[in-house]
Amino acid sequence: SRGHLIILPWMGQMIWDAQFDGHSLTMCNMFRQPKPATEVIETYGCFAFHSGLLANGCPSAEDTHLLHGEMACAAMDEAWMELE
Repeated sequence: SRGHLIILPWMGQMIWDAQFDGHSLTMCNMFRQPKPATEVIETYGCFAFHSGLLANGCPSAEDTHLLHGEMACAAMDEAWMELE
């Protein structure tokens, strides 16, 4: 194959890494591996993450939601992938 993904089913189904043709597509960051977190900024460095369903983005002074919402580091009770 030309590449691979590392998907974290236990943490918001975050795509931690994406590598294709010998190149990592993630941004340079200080995290060598994912860390258990409640907010995405505590483990920032992944290739992609799900933002919140209830609220997302950068909160303003009037907002009460986490940066990028509640889903980015959500603990999953159950997770799976279906490939066709």
